[in-house]
Amino acid sequence: MLKNKLRIIFAFVALLLPTLLSAQELKVVSKLKLTQRQEATRYERRDLNGNLCAMVVLLIDNDNLDFEGDIRTHQYRSNGEWWIWMTQDANWLTIKSIEYTPLRLEFAPLQAGRTYEVRVEPASPMQMLVVTDPLRADYTMTDAAKNSRVDASGRACALARIGLVLPEAKFVGAVHSVYRGGEWWVWLAPGTNQLTVQAKGYQPLTVRFTPVESSVTYLMTLLKAGSMPTSPATSPTPTSIPAANTSVASNDILPIILPNGVRFNMIRVHGGTFDMGATSEQGSDADDDEKPVHKVTLSTYYIGETEVTQELWKAVMGSNPSYFSSGSLKRPVENVSWNECQEFIRKLNALTGKTFRLPTEAEWEFAARGGTKSRGYKYSGGNDIGSVAWYDGNAVRSTHDVKTKRPNELGIYDMSGNVWEWCQDWFGKYSAGSQSNPKGPSSGSDRVSRGGSWGSNPRICRTSDRYDYDPGNGGSDIGLRLVLVP
Repeated sequence: MLKNKLRIIFAFVALLLPTLLSAQELKVVSKLKLTQRQEATRYERRDLNGNLCAMVVLLIDNDNLDFEGDIRTHQYRSNGEWWIWMTQDANWLTIKSIEYTPLRLEFAPLQAGRTYEVRVEPASPMQMLVVTDPLRADYTMTDAAKNSRVDASGRACALARIGLVLPEAKFVGAVHSVYRGGEWWVWLAPGTNQLTVQAKGYQPLTVRFTPVESSVTYLMTLLKAGSMPTSPATSPTPTSIPAANTSVASNDILPIILPNGVRFNMIRVHGGTFDMGATSEQGSDADDDEKPVHKVTLSTYYIGETEVTQELWKAVMGSNPSYFSSGSLKRPVENVSWNECQEFIRKLNALTGKTFRLPTEAEWEFAARGGTKSRGYKYSGGNDIGSVAWYDGNAVRSTHDVKTKRPNELGIYDMSGNVWEWCQDWFGKYSAGSQSNPKGPSSGSDRVSRGGSWGSNPRICRTSDRYDYDPGNGGSDIGLRLVLVP
């Protein structure tokens, strides 16, 4: 009997051994840090004693993981995030998968109701797939109708013909898929707006698009990154939304040039009076801390045309603290605390002889709303969030270059989304009375941040939404914008 058991065990080990020997290691790209994100309270879970859990957001494109630790529950999100609810004071988490050797994370005890973030990826680099021709409808083609399939609800599917020379692939979010010699035919349920491509040896690629229509044929092309064409005639160009018809008078633009040649623009915001807080276009589900709506009058000031970029921060500080530092320096700087922003501003003022500072909360909101040119939009620059902001529906878990979305009425970019922006004020309750040039409470425990980020849902990117954050903490989703008073 014992010999039989041992034989079974040895056979099982022998079966698993090739997998165990070939298992990849995981590495931590960015250590676990407290963020501005609010999922722990918006999607709260409680432990067995009724206490509010913390949430750890694990960024990794793999839906086949398991975890060990003081965990209440966990959930994989289709945007490449694991949401892991953990008990208060938990201080370790082990990531397990048949594909990888277990990785144990150790960190300071978690705080109840707070959302944390950590990024992990395979230690060995994987090949990448790239979208060279975004998904587009071709209403002249009849393939969807001639090769019809229905979804689980009996609705006729759309058909995406995807150019991809990769016979073994999986399409997460599809009803069915078939490889036809250099092209995949992928059937999608009506209303589908994203698709994840998984293939052995490649990083998963999530593509987001306008919801597809029933019985319509779509076309898209994907290439392996190493096989992308390089000639100017065929190289894909980055997709960006052109600026809206926003005319900024030349005397409303103040260019700033540093001694090393790095330059940026400040935009004049003419003084005026506005209703601050949860006005009607912000929605009936606005938070209590956005109320009451109250009148605020501001004098003229200048505000950054864009968020402070990694290029500008590096020019002033000599280093780049950003998590997303491997790409363009035109991305906003992030992973900076309020206190670190003060040091940056001190050095910038010494270089330029000017007196930059962070905006007050009122200055930030007035500029985000479009100042005296405001058209009453929900987000800064429009009601269509996808055209004005990088947020969780289109950012693919990363910051993006500034000025790649439409500006608002004043010609200011990214005041909704991309990264949260620190304000000068301590966080506090609104007063119902009218105010002139308010500076907020004189003390407190947290500073104000505004605008939402690449990881925020549309509700949080509204111009009146507020968040309080420890001035000593930073994260991959928080940066800054400058103000200058003439």
